[in-house]
Amino acid sequence: MRKWKQMKVEKLVPKIRFQGFTEEWEAKKLGEILLKIGDGLHGTPIYNINGNTAFVNGNNLINGKIVINKETKMVDNFQQSKNDKSLNDNTILMSINGTIGNLAYYNNENVMLSKSVAFLETNKYSKLFIYQLLQSEQIIYYFINNLTGTTIKNLGLKIIRKTPCKVPKEKMEQENIGNLLKKIDQLIALQQQKIALLELLKKAFLQKMFASENQKVPEIRFVGFNDEWEHEKLVNLGHAFSGLSGKSKKDFGHGKAKFVTYMNVFKNPLASLLEVEPIEIDNKQHEIKYGDVFFTISSETPMEVGMSSVWKYNSPNVYLNSFCFGYRLDYNFDLNYLAFMLRSNDFRKKVIILAQGISRFNISKNKLLNIEIFFPMLKEQQKIGVFFEELDQLISTNNHKLTNLKSLKKSLLQNMFI
Repeated sequence: MRKWKQMKVEKLVPKIRFQGFTEEWEAKKLGEILLKIGDGLHGTPIYNINGNTAFVNGNNLINGKIVINKETKMVDNFQQSKNDKSLNDNTILMSINGTIGNLAYYNNENVMLSKSVAFLETNKYSKLFIYQLLQSEQIIYYFINNLTGTTIKNLGLKIIRKTPCKVPKEKMEQENIGNLLKKIDQLIALQQQKIALLELLKKAFLQKMFASENQKVPEIRFVGFNDEWEHEKLVNLGHAFSGLSGKSKKDFGHGKAKFVTYMNVFKNPLASLLEVEPIEIDNKQHEIKYGDVFFTISSETPMEVGMSSVWKYNSPNVYLNSFCFGYRLDYNFDLNYLAFMLRSNDFRKKVIILAQGISRFNISKNKLLNIEIFFPMLKEQQKIGVFFEELDQLISTNNHKLTNLKSLKKSLLQNMFI
């Protein structure tokens, strides 16, 4: 007797749903839920620096907005009218050439679209929902697997129209999803702005709170400190030592010792104990100590050469990677002060002009140690050091919040769409 295998038919419903909605979603194609799908001008318009219309490409679409910058070309009204796409409040813009998938709502800006921007006009389906749907894993996966071009990738309009998707039948459910994710987008944007402001603040303080060649005392000081700062060349305050030597690829990734990585030095004014990697104990290597300073030797750009990091741990059997050199002070400095002073504008300028190279830039250890640094009495160093350490912790906390918000958005995109 023939047995019929019973097939399990899965219902078209997402894992996470607003209360009160139970109806199955329907399978559609983007071309069926959008009123219009088109792209911009395939050619070059006549630019006019006095024009009032921005000729935008995919890179102008950032975090839901059209961002006009100094690189954006301008055209006049006549050029725009020859290729008018009748954009309106229901239009979503998406990058489709080179950079794929950047999105922006159209908000009646004076723009003319290049061929790298598609316009998607919504009608009976929620614009907010479709904007988020375009970021869902299913849609992105389909786009990526159907790109054309080799060096520069392109997402064709036909592919966009054919892209399969699942949508709620009730517009209220579409609006609820779209509104929720839009609020999370707004929180992410606010968090990014907050971090950018804090970074600007730190940059300004790094410029104003340290003395330099031209100013023997800094512009901004804590109350109660009036003494002139001292100055001395690094070479007269300590001595250099080398990183790991005589090692090959097979020596890394195992062992009871650790080494501080290049990126740990490059990224962190204060090196992190969490960003070390295993290696075997080797008594012939220089063991790093509390208070040591590390400098990167080479980089891809002059601006990144000679980045510094200070080690504040008493851990045995820790070495420095072979792409950096170490520096050990013979005098007592506040380590937080030292860490941020070595990242201050004045010190970085002196380091950057020492960079040498064409495709890759290196720095001479001797020349770097010949740089003169400025420093106040220890009490003022401690005040400055604590200030910058707390500012860095604040930036780190806000970066952590941003990471959590992005993770939340990713999770909702995975579970609120089919």
